[in-house]
Amino acid sequence: MPMFLASRNFKKSLGEAQKLLKALDIYERRDHYPNQLSGGEQQRVAVARALINSPEIIFADEPTGNLDAKHSEELIDLLVELNKIKNHTFIVVTHNLEIARKMDKIYILENGVLRVLE
Repeated sequence: MPMFLASRNFKKSLGEAQKLLKALDIYERRDHYPNQLSGGEQQRVAVARALINSPEIIFADEPTGNLDAKHSEELIDLLVELNKIKNHTFIVVTHNLEIARKMDKIYILENGVLRVLE
């Protein structure tokens, strides 16, 4: 829907949405209503919605919060890949240091002080 509203090109919007849904492993749920999706599936739909118009900067606050380990890793790998391929900038907030270590730069907010993790 966000791409269609921005471009008014239904065929292109549908094709790009299908690619993202496949990449996020929720293509088979494309005809379900939000209340028929699990929390993790809803989270992946939100990620697809954020990515569909290829914004230059994407803010992701705990993007893996409702995902299982497999889908968390797939999502983070997708964000890293999009950063490299399409040069998207992702600002990811997470409490998971393992996820943070996959990013180019890591900042820690501790006791109100922001510092770079070396």
